[in-house]
Amino acid sequence: ISITDGQIFLESDLFFAWINATDCHATLLELGWAHMLGKPVYLAFASRDLARQMWFARNCPRTTAHVHASPAEALDHALTWEVPFE
Repeated sequence: ISITDGQIFLESDLFFAWINATDCHATLLELGWAHMLGKPVYLAFASRDLARQMWFARNCPRTTAHVHASPAEALDHALTWEVPFE
């Protein structure tokens, strides 16, 4: 993440991630930053099996995780998610 991206990250209200492979190391690093900053996290998985494999990401604080058919569907759901965390 560049300095500009980092500023956007700091100003964001929500961290959204589409995960369709287990080798998403940079995404997992960003997920850690989101947790460090207290951001709510919406994880969208491409399959139920992948979601099961990523149990450690799904069980982080302020996180919701769901399986979706496409990134677009997942983002639609994430944008309408009523974040229960404050």
